Amino acid sequence: MSAQPLSFPISGTPHSPGSREIVNNQASNEFVFAVVGHAGSGTSEIAKTLKRLLSATMVGARRFDVVELKAKTAIERWARDRGWIVPQASAKRTLIDVRAYQDLGDEMRKEKRRDGKEDHAAVASALVEPIQESRAERTGVQYRRGEAVKPDGVPRAYILDSLRHPAEVELLRHIYGEAFILIGVVCEEEKRIDRIGVKYKDGGREDALIFMKRDADDDKKYGQHVADAFHLADFFIDNTVDRTKKDGTPNGTPNKDWRPNDDLGRLIKIITHEELVRPVMAETAMYHAFSAQMQSACLSRQVGAAVVDGRGNVVATGTNEVPKSGGGVYGEGAEPDHEDARCGFFANRDFRFCRNTREHSAIIDELVNEIPELRN
Repeated sequence: MSAQPLSFPISGTPHSPGSREIVNNQASNEFVFAVVGHAGSGTSEIAKTLKRLLSATMVGARRFDVVELKAKTAIERWARDRGWIVPQASAKRTLIDVRAYQDLGDEMRKEKRRDGKEDHAAVASALVEPIQESRAERTGVQYRRGEAVKPDGVPRAYILDSLRHPAEVELLRHIYGEAFILIGVVCEEEKRIDRIGVKYKDGGREDALIFMKRDADDDKKYGQHVADAFHLADFFIDNTVDRTKKDGTPNGTPNKDWRPNDDLGRLIKIITHEELVRPVMAETAMYHAFSAQMQSACLSRQVGAAVVDGRGNVVATGTNEVPKSGGGVYGEGAEPDHEDARCGFFANRDFRFCRNTREHSAIIDELVNEIPELRN
């Protein structure tokens, strides 16, 4: 599924459509946004803000048609189909209710697929069907489960609130390609604890910390692993500052220091190509840091850093690399180092091994066993 194409002038003959027009007619103009953030970070607030901004955004002569879908709804639907009890909605929710949804999500990801393996992307998979159903309804096509529904070129966005497992991210990226954008919601831990205490009547500090630990990195592989999914985000929003100030009024007053509104607006300009948007200083610095990390030949040590001055000029970059006997690190010279004796080259000798090499071998063995053409 292609996103909005870049604008570039290409002409055709006077009696035929130009190449640009042909390409534009094939574009789906659809985007799938997903939000991920630790408990208490405010992912729903970001999803609502994104929906409001997109609904007011023009792409050509059309506004975005925006559909918001919640993972919670997909879990409820799955649970009811199997006769599970779903917590009843109440004015003041409790952490007990939320833990019940965590349990249902775990059961959903633990359920075996046809190949007998757990489906850790089950929640995301359950959100794909509502996307198809929604597209069919909006394009006037009868929806048949398992059949593709072709986009009609109308600017449309689906917002998924929210993802809790890296396998969900991998599935959605595989399905929607470059039309998929994952937004990571950043929020300081103490602020998240405070928000949980306000939102849930049993949200004391100790209970909040236990709840947050399970949400971020559960002991079970099929549990929630938001920390891993969070680091896969394409764009990050800092939601530490509250959207409104508490001043005694029923809804408070708008907080001018709340940045997500501006940051999401910038993201929309980037993905729609409606305006030239340059990278900010932090993005440029992260680009150099990412580039620096790739100098390391050891995957388990690929960490880069960049130091920039107040104007964004790069002062220095650094790479986490293995020290070399005699000084320096491996791989820094122009000539190949034939004495590079790191563990990766001794995976089966001298009692030395590389965890990455072992992991690669395990992946290859699994592929060979699963694919008959390779096994033969």
